[in-house]
Amino acid sequence: MDFNNLTKFETALRQDKSVYVINNTEPRGLFVCTVSDPTSGRQVKLELQKTWIPYCLTDILPRGILETSVEIRNSLRKNILRIIDENEALSMLNSPKGRAEYARLNASEFTAGTASERKSNLMESVSLTQAASSSTDNPNVDAAQITLHPKMQAWEQRVAAGEMDGSSLASELEIHRGELTQEDLQFMLAGAFPREAKEFATEALQTGNYRTSGPMKQGALFSTGNEPSATSYEADWG
Repeated sequence: MDFNNLTKFETALRQDKSVYVINNTEPRGLFVCTVSDPTSGRQVKLELQKTWIPYCLTDILPRGILETSVEIRNSLRKNILRIIDENEALSMLNSPKGRAEYARLNASEFTAGTASERKSNLMESVSLTQAASSSTDNPNVDAAQITLHPKMQAWEQRVAAGEMDGSSLASELEIHRGELTQEDLQFMLAGAFPREAKEFATEALQTGNYRTSGPMKQGALFSTGNEPSATSYEADWG
């Protein structure tokens, strides 16, 4: 439980400041939370896409909802949403990478639609690349002997099929940075990945900025079963 995260949230509301949060689901995925409007009683859906840039909650929801929402407080307490300082948030959003990521979110064909539709889109595209998988197998790494991030080989296949370019992959890698292990990074350097991915892997290996507590588990769930029923964390298929 991260009570300091919740304290920052309540302090910002009390001081009438903007509230910025990072979607901190692990592995990164779509965050969906249904909250109640205390004035009208109607249900309001909060949906935060998978990304590394912050969202301003006070721009998305009225303060009255934020002040009374148990669901949002539970997500903050569990660090599923992480409060970020306003100055840091604005710096991230106004940086060249931040502006590019914001544009990507708004332009992405996978932004619209339900989770099942996003899943269907990706599964169809992956199935179309299966025939080419033998040519995209990493020639320098025996994938059967290592445990990779669940999306790693799909990324490689999508790049090989021309469905994902280096810029798009770089955005994905930035989002999932905290989930990638040394094996993932070495796999990218040895495999059929574009320049942007290899530069990302080289930088992460040189700085030691990678996951050291073990790889992400295949089929990991975003909901542990302990969250309130009004909150769900949908698998990312974009």
